[in-house]
Amino acid sequence: MLWLIFKGILGLILMIGIIVVCFLLLRLPYTAFYKCEKTLFYQFYGSSAFCFPNLYLLHAVTICGLLLYGTVRFFYDFVFPFLKYLGNLLKVQRNTYFYWLTLIFFVVIIEGLLLFKEQRYRQLSYSPGSAFPGNDFSQENPEISYRVIADERGMTHFDQDSFFHFFDSTFIVNKQGFPSVFDFDKQTIDSLIGFGSNKKRKVLWLGDSFLEGVGATTHDKSFLEIFIKRNPGLLVCNTGIGGMDPVQYRLVAEKYAPVIQPDEISVFFCGWNDALWVDRKPVPFVPYYSELKNVGFISNYLNRGIAQDSTLVLPTAEAYKLYRNRFSLMDKNDFRARICRKLNITTQLYYAANPVQYYPFHYADDSLATYRNLIRIKQIADSVGSKFSIYFVPTPVMKNYSREDYESHFYWAFKDLWNFVHLCPKQTIEEKHCITSQDFHFNDKGQVKYADYLQKEFERR
Repeated sequence: MLWLIFKGILGLILMIGIIVVCFLLLRLPYTAFYKCEKTLFYQFYGSSAFCFPNLYLLHAVTICGLLLYGTVRFFYDFVFPFLKYLGNLLKVQRNTYFYWLTLIFFVVIIEGLLLFKEQRYRQLSYSPGSAFPGNDFSQENPEISYRVIADERGMTHFDQDSFFHFFDSTFIVNKQGFPSVFDFDKQTIDSLIGFGSNKKRKVLWLGDSFLEGVGATTHDKSFLEIFIKRNPGLLVCNTGIGGMDPVQYRLVAEKYAPVIQPDEISVFFCGWNDALWVDRKPVPFVPYYSELKNVGFISNYLNRGIAQDSTLVLPTAEAYKLYRNRFSLMDKNDFRARICRKLNITTQLYYAANPVQYYPFHYADDSLATYRNLIRIKQIADSVGSKFSIYFVPTPVMKNYSREDYESHFYWAFKDLWNFVHLCPKQTIEEKHCITSQDFHFNDKGQVKYADYLQKEFERR
């Protein structure tokens, strides 16, 4: 009797251990996906589209097989013998205990696994009925929240009237819609730079979310604000807005370089999302992306293969309808779709069995698109007598890259501009300096580390 009880307890401990190990291993496909994506992206464009589904499928099969094997062995070696002995001891039919305990056990285990997986999907920003994370397409006509807007040239900028709904109190947007405490007009700039020996140097910085300060707990802890405080002799004109690309940087330089007349124009280039494969054509008054209330951000400039024809730009309402129709189950009224859109797990199972079919590309890759916009910014800098520089924003994946590695992976992006590219020393930014191992935006420590690098770079020059 004691031996059977001991075996039963031991089996339960082993089973719990197997489940815990499996739960911990559930993180592996996402970590491996991001590492593979950051490595393969530079060599094989679009490789992550193949890597993630197959890697996740392999992992899921392995984990489910391990759980199934552990469950069968647990019942066969420990539960069945214990129930048989208990039934004989109590002189009650063994089947009664077997059926009820087996049912309860499987219900608890299955419910637990489903609950954990559902919660995991939610942590990764999935929403029921949506094919990919980051957007909730459950609303038919969501309210557009104008975080960013565009001007007559298609240049995206913050909406000054609504920015305070999204940021902390240290984040200030000027009249031109950029994160700066002063306006980018000639009168304001001239009044701030001073005269004679106390005259400040003007720098125009172009960039995306890194330059905006995403990752810092408050905007005043971003590397840009830290750098500004350390260098009162510089007038830094920051135009960083999250999600932007070299086309946006060119538009900003074309409009504001003649006004600001900076001593230097710098592009903060993020290698894993600033690479262009289509030379985006800006459309008047259509921002690069839009934010919808309780939906998230959606791109107005469509990724390739989404639209059936060669349409690349849509107004926000039309873009949302397209995404909702193609990448959610909300507009599908068949029985399977109505059932599966209730949970993340069933949604992902639906799309695993019925993957989204992308339309053929109607235009070829344009590997020179990135370079074409960067060289245009260089020409603008030359025309106003400004120095030109490119700061390559590092990520942990690149911490072991040599200059030769960068030049090999990004030769098509910079070509003859390599003399203007500044590379952060190896291992300056590590995973512990980022928000998470998947999101490489700098945390507060990373912001300080990068500010230190910029300080040394400016002092060296």
